[in-house]
Amino acid sequence: MELKQQKPLPPPISNSPIIQLALLFFLIIICSGVAGGMVQLVGQVLGFDYATSTTTLVPSSSIGEKNFIRVSLAISQIMTFLVPSLVFMWTLYSNKSWLHLKLTTPPARKHLLLGGLLMVVLLPVVQWIYWFNHQLPLPASAVQQESLINNIINSLLQVAASYELVINLLVIAILPALGEELVFRGVIQQKVTEQISAHAAIWLTAILFSAIHLQFQGFLPRMLLGAVLGYLFYWSKNLWIPIFAHFVFNASQLIIQYRWPSDLEIIEPPSLLVAIGAFVLSFVIALQLRK
Repeated sequence: MELKQQKPLPPPISNSPIIQLALLFFLIIICSGVAGGMVQLVGQVLGFDYATSTTTLVPSSSIGEKNFIRVSLAISQIMTFLVPSLVFMWTLYSNKSWLHLKLTTPPARKHLLLGGLLMVVLLPVVQWIYWFNHQLPLPASAVQQESLINNIINSLLQVAASYELVINLLVIAILPALGEELVFRGVIQQKVTEQISAHAAIWLTAILFSAIHLQFQGFLPRMLLGAVLGYLFYWSKNLWIPIFAHFVFNASQLIIQYRWPSDLEIIEPPSLLVAIGAFVLSFVIALQLRK
């Protein structure tokens, strides 16, 4: 019996990955501008100003003000990553978008569990590299920007009710996992791979992934995470794996902070022995995933 061949993807509007990526970045800029307007509108309705709230937010701020920041972050994530990536793929591939994004095949449960376990085991390694990154000299403006972002995150993580944890999981874990993986692994890494080797594309995408967060005191650990997510996608050929792994990494930090609150401004690395042990175990898990 002759097997039915899968229909080829429709031809894109341009065969140049550079032009296609330029279109993606154009969409990101446009949608980010729309997001800014939406945040201002929400602020007017709720009686808050985003610029003021982000600079004055403290752990003791009202739940209303914290929820305004959470809504603003959700709008930013959706409009900066999720919407541009979906519009981009639909423009190029129409109803074949999910196929090109490698989202049509349900992931194996074993691969999901191993991917999530890998991100949890990597936590001590990431923490140690984060501490090392903090020892590197940076311009005062970069340090100030990092401190502002850490203050916002630290304030949002100090929750007075359990439902705030659920909102944090949605805004800080689920939406970034979906939107950022669609943009960076689903679109950018695949397009860059069309021009250079897969390994170079993974690391180049990881560098861009880290740089776009504008948190340079955490540049190295975020680049490592981007590379790990890139390899998960490269090995599995299934975008659900890095999406789930990304979610697990973010969610695990939220849950740890909820259960054992700590000041994010105080950087205390794990012992080097623990970091090395975690790295070795992560390497073993990665080998299993690579198979």
